[in-house]
Amino acid sequence: MSTKIRFIIIITYFGLFQKLLSSIIDYSNESQWGQHCINGSLQSPINLPSRNDYNYTNSIIKIRKTEYEIIENLKFEVLYYYKYWINLTNLGFIEVNKNTTNYSYDLLFIQIHSPSEHLINGQKYDLELQIVHKKDNYWSNLNGLITDPDYSTQNLIISILYTAGDNYKDNPDISKFNINSNLPTNNNKSGLNLNNYVNSSNSFFYYSGSLTNPICHEPIDWIIMENIQFMSKNQLDDIKKWINILYPDGNSRKVKSLNDRQLYYKYPTSSYFTTLRIFQLVVICLFYLFI
Repeated sequence: MSTKIRFIIIITYFGLFQKLLSSIIDYSNESQWGQHCINGSLQSPINLPSRNDYNYTNSIIKIRKTEYEIIENLKFEVLYYYKYWINLTNLGFIEVNKNTTNYSYDLLFIQIHSPSEHLINGQKYDLELQIVHKKDNYWSNLNGLITDPDYSTQNLIISILYTAGDNYKDNPDISKFNINSNLPTNNNKSGLNLNNYVNSSNSFFYYSGSLTNPICHEPIDWIIMENIQFMSKNQLDDIKKWINILYPDGNSRKVKSLNDRQLYYKYPTSSYFTTLRIFQLVVICLFYLFI
């Protein structure tokens, strides 16, 4: 091999290495992320505080229905050296009612973060699955919405949080994940049904935030499902090994200030919590009736 060819190979590999370094996100130092990431007032993720700080109402946002297809091939990949994801375009949608206006959001992809980006009452979880959607403006037009009062918000992200431990069995859905070919897919198992995790009866937290990677676009509607899922430590270790190749400390952004944002909580339907809430309202009404 001639010296000239060796030189070209070295330059090529050096260029690829430089591109890799420039694409990796520095989660420990956001000063290079851009001004919007630094100065935005609706940045995500956040620490979701205790329930006393929430508005309890279904009038702001509620899930009307979900129609996700069963996902048979759960092959996750790394995109642009920072997005640990699976493309799910054209595999379903969710309909929500926000401020009395109905919207439909198309499913785009799922991305993985470990540890979790969102915290609940100061607790960080081992894994966060973020289900990313895009508003279907054509659907809105067909259903008579000419002027969208919420046009600035075009994306909805729904998060599912997981905790892992030695005493937990393998999560049957996590076991279907094909993480960079390290976790082989068992074709004898049924696919992932997101409708089991996201539906109108489940409780969740809601707030207006941003993307959690550059360019940190805002506003983004965030729904954080309250039900924490479980997985085995071995499952978590496999996912962390995959992520830690590029991100030894994980691929999660630090929590941001609430900046006086309104937080909302939706009670589960037909549950103990709903019954308790109704009882509380009845007691309040009787109190005012007899004073």
